[in-house]
Amino acid sequence: MQKNILKVMAIIILWLTLFMDIISVLKALFLGFIEGLTEFLPISSTGHLILFGHLIDFHSDSGRVFEVVIQLGAILAVCWLYRKKIINLLHGFISGDYHARRFAINVFISFIPAVVIGVIAVDFIKQVLFSPSVVASALIIGDVCRAAIMSPNCGASRGTIWRARIQDLAIFIISKFSKLSS
Repeated sequence: MQKNILKVMAIIILWLTLFMDIISVLKALFLGFIEGLTEFLPISSTGHLILFGHLIDFHSDSGRVFEVVIQLGAILAVCWLYRKKIINLLHGFISGDYHARRFAINVFISFIPAVVIGVIAVDFIKQVLFSPSVVASALIIGDVCRAAIMSPNCGASRGTIWRARIQDLAIFIISKFSKLSS
């Protein structure tokens, strides 16, 4: 199975090199690696894509389309990973299981505010919230809050707290390089 996946990936990369320059292919592979690395971690994969996309100058319209497509791939990978749970939930929903229906309805209800805000503020979101400095600031502020919650008094190890600090420093450095490359 893994050999087949690697063969398909190699074919896709070779196909891409026919239509794209090698630098763009390498940038796409790098961002694919970043997405794969950050998707299953408790950090923002979207934020890291935005920062690294600016860092390597891959933030044109085609770069933005790539970010959407690569995140669709990540979402599909998560759906594949949890396919049994999703299928069981759908089966329970269709068959009238109270808990499955309640869960699905709660997920739908929790989704509504994001849709409403997204529709109302789409221009603001595109112009402001996708800038590298805003993304870096949000990641750092979020990480500081997480570190405060994970203080040694709450049982977090010193190593966990230091890893959070190192991540803050890395985000800060990446955001500074992103500004230089803009």
